[in-house]
Amino acid sequence: MKYLLSMFLFSMTLNLSGQNIANVFKYIENQDVESITSLLGEETDLCILEDQEILLRPEVSAKLKSFLSTNLPSSCTEVHSGDSKKKTSNYRLGKLQTKTGEQFRIFVYTEDKDIVEVRIDKW
Repeated sequence: MKYLLSMFLFSMTLNLSGQNIANVFKYIENQDVESITSLLGEETDLCILEDQEILLRPEVSAKLKSFLSTNLPSSCTEVHSGDSKKKTSNYRLGKLQTKTGEQFRIFVYTEDKDIVEVRIDKW
């Protein structure tokens, strides 16, 4: 019985982490940088427009917070996504609409459930 209970809890944990990645564009729309930060790997390749750097989690968090406070989201929706054959990596492509009418393309790449790359470009 304990084995069944532990397997159930483990499977719930896996489902919740998958749902978090699936909600990344909702987190962006709501400026929920804390939730995004919890999904980041130790280091992340962050590219915002022409500025590209490999940064540690707190630095990525600060830059995303700054970008989202300057470009206030009105909506952010997923446009496309895909998985690797072995399901160890995933990418998601979203469209960010700001309150000023600007549009940005957001690319998020994950490996082993951690976000390792974020790219933000003009739409």
